[in-house]
Amino acid sequence: MNLLFSEKPQTIGTDPSSTPTMTVEIALERARRAFALRKYEQAIELYATALELQYVLTCLDPANS
Repeated sequence: MNLLFSEKPQTIGTDPSSTPTMTVEIALERARRAFALRKYEQAIELYATALELQYVLTCLDPANS
């Protein structure tokens, strides 16, 4: 679930037209849930996705230029 340096937002599922876009909030929510269920590898991947999304959003913010 890597989004780093991708131009297209990551979607959940296989059909991008009918699924929500992965956001930092969704990734964090799912990571917390995975951690609570002791699915640690999944939680790590989701936390990494949230960090990557936050990084991309920070880089795209014109206020940071």
